[in-house]
Amino acid sequence: MLKIKLHYTEEFNSFTAYYYEKFMSQFFVFEPIEHTQHCDNILINNFSQQNLQKIKKKLETCRYIIIDNLQEIFYSQEWNLHLLEPYKDKILMFTIGANHHPWLNIIQVPNWFWYFESPWYHARQYHVYSPNLVANPKLFFMPMRRTSVGRKIIYNKLEDILANDSIYSFVEKGKELPGIPEQHKEDQRWFNPEWYDNTLFSVVNEDSLDYKPRIYTEKTCKPIAFYHPFILLAQQGVLKMIKDAGFETFPELFDESYDDMPNIQDRANFVNAQIRSFDRSQARSSAVVEKLQYNHNRFFDQTLVYECIKKEVIDPLLNFVSTR
Repeated sequence: MLKIKLHYTEEFNSFTAYYYEKFMSQFFVFEPIEHTQHCDNILINNFSQQNLQKIKKKLETCRYIIIDNLQEIFYSQEWNLHLLEPYKDKILMFTIGANHHPWLNIIQVPNWFWYFESPWYHARQYHVYSPNLVANPKLFFMPMRRTSVGRKIIYNKLEDILANDSIYSFVEKGKELPGIPEQHKEDQRWFNPEWYDNTLFSVVNEDSLDYKPRIYTEKTCKPIAFYHPFILLAQQGVLKMIKDAGFETFPELFDESYDDMPNIQDRANFVNAQIRSFDRSQARSSAVVEKLQYNHNRFFDQTLVYECIKKEVIDPLLNFVSTR
């Protein structure tokens, strides 16, 4: 099979992650855009005006422009997509959310964070983790980094029990997770087994603004990967997305009707009540443990993950290039 050469504009992008190298090299040859005068196919993941102006001549002469927007929730006016409109017939964008645009060809990959995080964690040997549960764990684990509407709401509701019955962080408020080496303070994928061994479940705070495309990210992937039950404060319907991806949720531990509530305040109130009424005696039941093992195995199934990437990312790209 003839490989497609992609000239990328930024060193970091989804397609050239080091843990994808062997798999992606079956289909593509990657080269930095600066290393060549002529580019048939360009891979863009930085929409700044400065970046696009820098490669403007190459955009005019290339055959195809592939946009890697898989790490972002949605595109915005700040990305100056209008600068790409003259080339609209040769553009294909990959994105995680259900975005729509009058002239962009868009491929949506709603489970991208699972596909992206799984090989990454695998490369870090996180897949070998096995729970070493303590006798008297705290109630929940709740890591938060940036402030958002939903995170502020749930933080305020749970504030009275955070110090004594949780392991939590809220980095923008100056509260960091314990047990992170100094060199990994900015590493959002750093994993400390004690966070999960010492708590019964995770409170996951995804984006909760329902006017944005519905997504789940690495925040949800972590408890799935690390043997933890979880309750979500997220957009309406995100829990259903997790089920549709083939993962187990935990209706035996939480009333999951919160996923259908259209208002973030109602969802937060309900999640707060579920946390406070949690039945600790059921957290490690055989049914729950069986689900946790299933989720872990599915998340780290590299054959399955690469099959999904081939079907949802690579095949559409190859088809786009071959039919234009």
